[in-house]
Amino acid sequence: DGILHIEQPRGGFYAFPILTESFLSSPGMKTLAERGLSGVRGLAIYLLLVHKTAAIPGTSFADPKSFVGRCGIRISFAGRSVEDVAVGLERFCRAIRALRDGAVSGIPEKYTHHVDELLAVL
Repeated sequence: DGILHIEQPRGGFYAFPILTESFLSSPGMKTLAERGLSGVRGLAIYLLLVHKTAAIPGTSFADPKSFVGRCGIRISFAGRSVEDVAVGLERFCRAIRALRDGAVSGIPEKYTHHVDELLAVL
């Protein structure tokens, strides 16, 4: 629905959604940026801490100034079961749609002190 484009995976265990510029400038992404979680790095942290879904931002494997670095996010399909992968994809899609529409859930208080550490790693 205009939020992302999925590139054909070159590996066997991941998909590489490319987020659209309109999504990256959406109300939810602007709210994340205001909270110190900007771009795909901030999105990856938000997905992990709020939606319990791990993703790797494009900045972790491409020049942050490149299109892939700015707009890409990688999702692994290596899970214990197909059901686990399906749950993760549902969480990812729910989070992306909510952010597009401006709905941002807060990071649970017990995790707020980990945000800086996660930003340093990603």
